[in-house]
This record gives sequence, C-alpha cells and structure tokens, in this order.
Amino acid sequence: MDPWQITAITFICAFCLVLTLLCYFLLCGTLRLNQERNPLMKSSESQPLIESTDDTESQTDKGYLSVKCSNLKEDDKCTNTKCLKIKQESIQIVNEVEYSLGSLKEEKGIVLNSVWDSYLKNEADISLPEAEHLDISESADSLHVRLSQNTQGQDNWPCITGAALSPGRSHYWEVEVGEKSSWAIGVASESKRESKCIPDTPEGGFWIIRLCKGKSLEAVSNKVITLQNEKPRKVGVYLNGNYMSFYNTEVKQRIQRFEIKQSQTLYPVFSPGLHDRGPLIIKKNEHNTDLMNL
Repeated sequence: MDPWQITAITFICAFCLVLTLLCYFLLCGTLRLNQERNPLMKSSESQPLIESTDDTESQTDKGYLSVKCSNLKEDDKCTNTKCLKIKQESIQIVNEVEYSLGSLKEEKGIVLNSVWDSYLKNEADISLPEAEHLDISESADSLHVRLSQNTQGQDNWPCITGAALSPGRSHYWEVEVGEKSSWAIGVASESKRESKCIPDTPEGGFWIIRLCKGKSLEAVSNKVITLQNEKPRKVGVYLNGNYMSFYNTEVKQRIQRFEIKQSQTLYPVFSPGLHDRGPLIIKKNEHNTDLMNL
C-alpha cells in the first residue's frame, strides 16, 4: 500500500476518535446539567413512593409505607392498591388481637361489658320474710341481713330463703359482703326452702359459695371445693337455665359455676355466717326502686 494512503487512513481514524470523544463529553455535560436542574429526578426514579407488592415485606416496610400513604391526598389513598392492602391487614391484626384478648378474658372467667350488661337486665326482685333467728332490715335500695343473738351454734350457718325464682327465666342479684369473715350465698331447693340453717357438712339441696374464718373461700353442693380466688367484696349471682354462676362484681370475674341438672323451683338463700355481726347487703332491683320513688 502506498505510504500516502496509510497516512490518510490514520488521519481519518484519529479524526473519528476525536469526534467520538467530543460527542461523549457533550452528552455527559447535558445529563449533568439536567440533573442539577431537577434534583428530585434521581431519588424519585430510584425509590418510588409506593414499593412493589411483596408478601414477604418486613414490618418496617409496612410502617414506612403506612407513613407514605398517610401523606398522600385522600383520593390517592383510597385508590392505591398498596395502601388498601395495608389497611386490610391492619384491620385483620386488630381483630385478631381483640379476639385473643377476648379468649384470654374468657379463660380467666372475665365477663365482657356487653355480656355483663345483659346480666343486669335480668335483675331479680329479692324479697325476704321476717325471721326470728336473723335480724332483717330494709332501706330504700337494699336489704340487710344480720345475725341475731340466738344463733344456732357454730356447726350450722343461720340462713334465710327469699321468694321463689321464676323457672324458665334468667335471674341476677348482687350481694355486698364487704370485709365480713364469714357468709354464704346461693340457692336452695324446694326441700330446703324452710331450712333455718345450712349444715356445715354438705348434704345436697344447696348450691352456694361461702367464706370461712375470713380465709377459705369454698363452693358447696353435694361436696366442698376449696376455691383459689381472691375473696370478693361484692358477689353477683346469675342463674340461667340449669347453670348458676358466681362473680366478683368489682372485676367482673367468675368465681364458680354450678350445673343444676334437676328441674325444680329454686330459692335465693343468704347466710350472714357465724359469729360475724356485719350485715349482708342485698341490692334491690333498680327498676323496681325507681317505680317506688315515682
């Protein structure tokens, strides 16, 4: 090849290389200038406001996205798929937590407020006859039952029964026992309605809970069961069908539950205990009390 031809080719290649480099630097300068004019372009492209859906996203991602969603306009928030998913998941988590708390309360015998309100709608109107062996007095909102001087001995619990509870209905009544060292509350069968005392040894016909010597809380039917509950100051009794439950009303927690299998008329029974002059205070039905005050 002629030397002049080689020289010409070399010159043309060098010229093309210089032209290519010049175009490259011009392009880089243009891109840098655009980025300086639009500083948010890079961040918005590299990190979208709402990330792609991923079922394995962490709780941190959910929190980040929730904050991002809260900063969107209301219209965007309602139409954004990611936000709607987070909202649904949040609702599900809240429901699961509430269900777990409800189950935990139920295991501990704690009654929900809505259920407790249904108990109160079935308040029984307790009335007591006069008794020679007990002092019974009445106030505007309660009945008071105390020991009289002629108690029947330390092995028997003086008691009194109220009017029959209507079968087929639910009944609730409440008794304040305060700091009394002994008391017994529950129901008695038809055969025991005339009893003036509850025997210390169970023989059937009574379904009660009682406090002995200020310490031992017991459930008594045809046997005695020692209860581990903290001694209550106020006791609620709820009779529903063949089931009767006792509650510590201050914390709305169940103390004991009996199943009364035989169908029979039942009577509320109250004993102020042994050697304790403090009264049992039986709450009156508020509805009936309001009617009396009209």
